[in-house]
Amino acid sequence: MSYIEIYVSEYPFEVESDSIYPIERQNEIKLCKNKSVAENKFYVWKLLEYAAIKAKELNFCDIKFYKNPNGKWQCDNFEFSLSHSGNIIAVALSDKPFGIDVELKNAARFEKLSNKILTEAEKEKVLSIPKIKRGEAINKLWTVKEASFKLRGAGAFIPNKIETWGKTFETKTVKSDSGEEYFLTVVSSDLQSTELNLTLMNGVKYGDE
Repeated sequence: MSYIEIYVSEYPFEVESDSIYPIERQNEIKLCKNKSVAENKFYVWKLLEYAAIKAKELNFCDIKFYKNPNGKWQCDNFEFSLSHSGNIIAVALSDKPFGIDVELKNAARFEKLSNKILTEAEKEKVLSIPKIKRGEAINKLWTVKEASFKLRGAGAFIPNKIETWGKTFETKTVKSDSGEEYFLTVVSSDLQSTELNLTLMNGVKYGDE
């Protein structure tokens, strides 16, 4: 059976070293002019380091990381996917291609963005949902689209061109230490034969489903 190991954490958190491997990733982070973006990239990579050591029992510095032609970081040892929203970061490892996304719950914001997010078919289906729940449904669909795009790994991200109905995905709700809730979605071609293992760290808890 295939596996997907998922780690979700609040950040910042304590780290043993400020250095980042490989040096190309460290330089990439140093070149970030936005301090918040640089901080996010640093901690999500540190969480990846933790996950690789914990789940795969690997020496992180023995892993060969590189960028594919589309600019996505990859390695030969496992598939991985990274995400963040608010003060939550998520990292997942697998033995097959997949995508993951975490997104703060904000129904009002996503309902306003429905035309930019939904395909025509999705709009029809969302209209069949009670109005009070439409924003949350669009919020959730956004995470499916983000995770689907990461699974595809190429091209431009145009949400209203990505169809979600028929996708194989699983969504959980997690909660930060301050009580904010987030959708966490995994998309893969065959989740039915995949073991999902979720580890919540540094203040993150299960939310209300």
